[in-house]
Amino acid sequence: MPSTVAGSKEKQLVSLANTPVELLLPNLVLDVPAARMPNIKIFSGSSHPDLAQRVVDRLGIDLGKVVTKKFSNLETCVEIGESVRGEDVYIVQSGCGEINDNLMEMLIMINACKIASAARVTAVIPCFPYARQDKKDKRNDAAHNGNVVIEGMKGSAENELYESDPQHRRKMKFTRTFVFAHNSTGGLSQDHTYSRAPISAKLVANMLSVAGADHIITMDLHASQIQGFFDIPVDNLYAEPAVLKWIRENILEWGNSIIVSPDAGGAKRVTSIADRLNIEFALIHKERKKANEVASMVLVGDVKDRVAILVDDMADTCGTICHAAEK
Repeated sequence: MPSTVAGSKEKQLVSLANTPVELLLPNLVLDVPAARMPNIKIFSGSSHPDLAQRVVDRLGIDLGKVVTKKFSNLETCVEIGESVRGEDVYIVQSGCGEINDNLMEMLIMINACKIASAARVTAVIPCFPYARQDKKDKRNDAAHNGNVVIEGMKGSAENELYESDPQHRRKMKFTRTFVFAHNSTGGLSQDHTYSRAPISAKLVANMLSVAGADHIITMDLHASQIQGFFDIPVDNLYAEPAVLKWIRENILEWGNSIIVSPDAGGAKRVTSIADRLNIEFALIHKERKKANEVASMVLVGDVKDRVAILVDDMADTCGTICHAAEK
């Protein structure tokens, strides 16, 4: 008899376990919000519409309607062609081509979506504009160190006074932000250092935040510290996996190759790729006379009888890449 009762209780427990909770407790209100994928709207700027089209094709959605035009005085005008109220908006605009126009267009698009009550606005910027201007740099070591250089005046009264009189030397060193050079007219010309140079990358970050961006997605920032310029989330994606895949699939003897950085600043980038491929790396030290003009280059490493793979994060005039290939 006891065994029969126990068996019936087990059957009741099994049946209760398979019964939906709504039938067992009809008066219970389950206040659990249903998971819902937010409505995504993707808009493209005029810098790279093909990229935005490929993104929406991959996601299986339509590209958002937006009209961009310029007035006769070249002012940028943007009109969002559909409702974005409560939507998760992504604006795809890269810092290439006409950088200033594209940047302004993106800022206007972000602000237009924000004041149209978009729930969140994400700026997708594969190439971050003004990324190279991320710090105050120096143009001349002598001026940076506070030394005064007087050229073409050897043996002159001014130069002798500078060398003999410590007090005069202190007065001259007070002008530490200048480098004096004797010019053809017999006077002194002044070569300013970057002491008053702007940090334009920070300015761009402020502009994006003020325009209303809630999130930034970019790739391979020229300097990682740019992420710290923002008070909003920044996702800095890396193209390294795609680069590794391309090397393995397109370079037949990649095992006998060597990864080369065209400048010392890219050493960390090439060492990471070389470690993943288990090959060696080299780098090139360069000195510039001025922006976009390389004065000299020195190769550090052995590339003889190897396939040299040059890796850089930014190509403007491609002068560095071409000079590095010749080395």
